[in-house]
Amino acid sequence: MEAVMAAPSTIGYTAILEAHEPADRGSAAPFRMKLCRGKGIHKAWTWIPPKPVGAERMRKVHVTEVDALADDFSWCPVITNMVAAQNAPILPLIFPSCSNATGLADRLRNVVETVEAIPLVDFIDDVFTLSQVYRHFFTCPASQDYHHALPSGLAVHSIEMAERVARTPFTSPNDRDLAIVYALFHDVGKILCYGKEGFTSSQELGHELAGVLLLKDPLDALEALRTPMELITETNES
Repeated sequence: MEAVMAAPSTIGYTAILEAHEPADRGSAAPFRMKLCRGKGIHKAWTWIPPKPVGAERMRKVHVTEVDALADDFSWCPVITNMVAAQNAPILPLIFPSCSNATGLADRLRNVVETVEAIPLVDFIDDVFTLSQVYRHFFTCPASQDYHHALPSGLAVHSIEMAERVARTPFTSPNDRDLAIVYALFHDVGKILCYGKEGFTSSQELGHELAGVLLLKDPLDALEALRTPMELITETNES
């Protein structure tokens, strides 16, 4: 009886394009990709060549993937089409690769869900689109030798503070929303201050000012939306 070869499956999905580079010699295709889909890091191959893009923001893409038959008769994922998806939210797609960050992405998403002001939710998403925040928020320590002085310490500390704020009674939802956002990013400047070998030159600025500089573009975009009162009063109910 002849063996019947199953037809290759085709799927489409949105992901963060973490890497797109030449593949090793003898691979299934000339280029390889590393895609983050929210539940894990996915590796695939493609004939689509990389495009030069700015390094300031992570690329979000919608891809079509086909299971192709490799030379060794094993199935391997091949990307046959890719289009930009920069308007897609990034938070559902995040999956930290740091072993110390297990569960932190889900906790981050859960606490952001408590924010009612839509522009502030968009601001949080915009911040995590920044390459430096996306790549280092879950790996950076919160200090060099004080509290949370370990990889992912910044994420642990920041999310803990945001969770405490979300549980704290406030006189208004607007105050709570602003406090949650502040708690999440009050130490984000440490991404620029702490390098692999200790302090960086940004330490001279202090992590507070470094954080303002790091978030300049998202802050400018938030400020351009509307007046402060209009900004914080728009909620999901509207």
